[in-house]
Amino acid sequence: MKKIFFLLCLLAFKNSFATIYYVSTAGNDTYTGTSLTTPFLTVAKALTKAVAGGDIIYLRSGTYTMTARLNISKSGVVNNPITISAYPADLTSVYPIDGRPVFDFSALVVGSSSQGIQAKNAAYWNLYGLKIKGAGDNGMLVDNCNNFKIEYCDFTRNRDAGFQIRNLSHHCLILNCDSYENADLGAGTTTLGGNADGFAPKLDLGDSIIFRGCRAWLNSDDGWDGYLKAIESGVPDGMTTILENCWTWRNGYYWLDGTTNSSQNGNGFKLGGSANKDQAHNFIMVKCLSFYNKAKGFDQNNNAGSISLYNCTANKNGDNDFGLNSTGVTYAAGTLFTVKNCNSLGTKSTSFRSGTIKSNNSFSTATTSTNYSSIDTTGVSGKRKIDGSLPEIGYMHLALGTTLIDGGVLLPNVSYYDTMGIRYKGAAPDIGCFESNYPLPVVFTMYDIKYKKKELGIRSLFIENVWATATEINTSYFNVQRSTNGTNFETVGKINTKGASNYSFVDELRNLEFGIKVLYYRILVVDKDGNKTFSETRTLNFKPQTLHLFPNPAKDKTAIIFSVSKKQNVDIKVYDELGNCRLSLPNEVFNEGFNIKSINISALSKGNYIIKICYENSEIQTLKLLKQ
Repeated sequence: MKKIFFLLCLLAFKNSFATIYYVSTAGNDTYTGTSLTTPFLTVAKALTKAVAGGDIIYLRSGTYTMTARLNISKSGVVNNPITISAYPADLTSVYPIDGRPVFDFSALVVGSSSQGIQAKNAAYWNLYGLKIKGAGDNGMLVDNCNNFKIEYCDFTRNRDAGFQIRNLSHHCLILNCDSYENADLGAGTTTLGGNADGFAPKLDLGDSIIFRGCRAWLNSDDGWDGYLKAIESGVPDGMTTILENCWTWRNGYYWLDGTTNSSQNGNGFKLGGSANKDQAHNFIMVKCLSFYNKAKGFDQNNNAGSISLYNCTANKNGDNDFGLNSTGVTYAAGTLFTVKNCNSLGTKSTSFRSGTIKSNNSFSTATTSTNYSSIDTTGVSGKRKIDGSLPEIGYMHLALGTTLIDGGVLLPNVSYYDTMGIRYKGAAPDIGCFESNYPLPVVFTMYDIKYKKKELGIRSLFIENVWATATEINTSYFNVQRSTNGTNFETVGKINTKGASNYSFVDELRNLEFGIKVLYYRILVVDKDGNKTFSETRTLNFKPQTLHLFPNPAKDKTAIIFSVSKKQNVDIKVYDELGNCRLSLPNEVFNEGFNIKSINISALSKGNYIIKICYENSEIQTLKLLKQ
């Protein structure tokens, strides 16, 4: 939480024109709102003041009785969003009690205009640490917005979907949020429970909506619902929604008394769908968990777009744990279904469309299995960690010795939390959403890879592997292994173990004549009995047109390490501080991906120089060089 406080303070510091406003249940709207001792009473008042990028509204702990919808319509700017946040000190001082401010909208009538918070035609906002309950419609509706970050927020007992995002909204992140016990049933409601989902990225939304670390449970309809009416509203389909590390369970039941009816669908993850079975809502799901839902765990629901499931787990859902086999669908061109490293326990098992790409999955029709150390759901709805991340649970974790550990296929090209490749421990990923963490013969306290700054020959590269161990049990030696695709590794070095210690190995890559986009490294530990275990895999990405220069300072020779997005001519020149060209390298064609170019600077005088790199698309990048 100290980190959170620092980041919020840094946000305020970045824009010297930004203003911090304070709101408290003991405040007054006649106050200035600009200090802890003169806070506003209502958030609505603060929203009339926060008008510039970088402005922050801090909310003190307590319950705010809301009598009208809160409307967000202003916009922040790139790198300077407008922020509404729980006051950080309140979160740390009352933990483990939940110190987040509560917006209670229970006074609102049930109706289509009775959202708790409506963000409409706005951009660049951060919302952090809020609890939104009792609204007469959605707890929060994000309508035609972009670049919103909703973090560590709860949406509960609202009378429609807890959180809904639609109408071309795009590039939004929903992080570590919970949506539960939402229901369109009871007093004031004429519907029968078929609308109130936990999270609803649906109807006519835009592209790049990401949910991370979110939970949805006991909602009267579905946990997540991606149903589309895009074409009917004049909006193209084909958008992509991403879910990472999300859990959902017990949807399709009324939280108040546990009842259900035919209108309450009760799917865990409803992945799209449309009235005519022809609209494409692409879904990518990584390490997601669905269990005990009334209907399916993962439901295609007539989606005409691509669905990719990686390391997902389902257990004991009322219908198929994985139901990706809808009939009568008119699929979009290029539609693919991919299911890798997934597992399930449940008597209704799975159903997949013909042509689904499946690899290294484990689907069982039993309700118990020795493959799992626990099927006890205790703690799944428990309090989050102080940083907002999911609680630690034992449910559906793999048992020691099962073949599902290290039983998955490597996924180096799958993005997870903005990093390419799903990280794992051991020789390969485990099957399912939880990676096992059983003791290794070696306990690594650190493992990293980095460029080694030393003299470089033409088309040579030095990568240093550094690691440290806390304990070593019966170990013999380490093998340093390298791969260019994340699957096929070769041993590039061997170091004998010496007890808990620090280690280093420099890998020299010679005569690189081709484009490399990424390098993968891992440490193989071999014990005295010949048993083998692996460290986590580390990656070194060469992003398009990023530069590295070393050695720097240099005496006679330096080298530029760079990467290009496609094969092209690159022009490289060296200038002195007065702008005179002192060295011009012959124009050369470089391959897509990683490249390295050695420069002989022995003829240059001592001093400061600028190296200018010109690409075919007219982009120019520069590096400073000190000649010794």
